[in-house]
This record gives sequence, structure tokens and C-alpha cells, in this order.
Amino acid sequence: MEKFRERLTALRAEADAATKRAEEAEAALKKVEEAQSSREQEFNSLQNKLALVEADLDTAEKSLRETTEKLRQTDVKAEHLERKVSQLENERGDFEKKVEELKEELKKSKQELDDTLAGLENI
Repeated sequence: MEKFRERLTALRAEADAATKRAEEAEAALKKVEEAQSSREQEFNSLQNKLALVEADLDTAEKSLRETTEKLRQTDVKAEHLERKVSQLENERGDFEKKVEELKEELKKSKQELDDTLAGLENI
């Protein structure tokens, strides 16, 4: 009977030790699960931030494409207007030359008229 009690005491000690190890393992498992849960939340948060950054990137790229296209159109218009200005400057030069020629012709015509009138007065 004494051996039975000793064996029972030993089994109780082993059971207590096993219970203690099981509780420690459960506590460790709980810490690992909490850490995993925290990391999953952090991962999900980072995925959300990544999605927002990608959306911002898409918006920025679209804006860049639109701005680039507007700049190209503005460059085309500027080149067209520069050619038009050059053409108008050439036309102005031609008109100024023509005006000078007409002034000279008018001056000669006036002189001829004055000479004719003077000749008529002498008659």
C-alpha cells in the first residue's frame, strides 16, 4: 500500500508537472497567436496603404500624361503662331515697301501736276 501511495504521489507530481507544462505551452501559444494576429493586422494595414499609394500613382501618371499632351498641343500651337507671325512680318515689310513706292509715285505725280499747272498758268 505504501508503494501504491508513493506511485500515486509520483503520478500526481507528473500530472501536475504535465499540467504546468501544458499551461506554459498554452501561454506561449497564445503569445505566438497574438503576435501573428498583430502581424496580420500590420500586413493588412500595409496592403491598404499600398493600394492607396498605387491609386495615387495612377492618378499622378494620368495627370502627367494629360499635362504632357497639353504641353505638346501648346508647342504645336506656338510653332503655328510663330510661323504666322513670321508670315505677317514679311507681309508688313512688303506693304511698307509698297507704301514707300506709292508715296514716291504720289510725289512724282504731284510734281508733274504742279509742273502742268505752272505750264498752264504761263499760257
